[in-house]
Amino acid sequence: MVEAGQDKFDQFWQLMEETKDRDQFRLHSKEYYRKMLGVEFIKLYLANYQDNVIAGNIVSYFGDMATYIHGASGSE
Repeated sequence: MVEAGQDKFDQFWQLMEETKDRDQFRLHSKEYYRKMLGVEFIKLYLANYQDNVIAGNIVSYFGDMATYIHGASGSE
């Protein structure tokens, strides 16, 4: 996984929708996640395999602690 900027958010959102449909749960609004990533200590990470984004997560950092907040993965 590598840190991704706001410019990669739409790829994460696409994974979130795919995960929601596959696992049948509700998401927060797209704007909720976008605003969350505007906070300095919250980061987006994406995992790639053969030039395709296959997973992503949002992580919060506080001191020396990292907390996994939201995640998504492709179905393939």
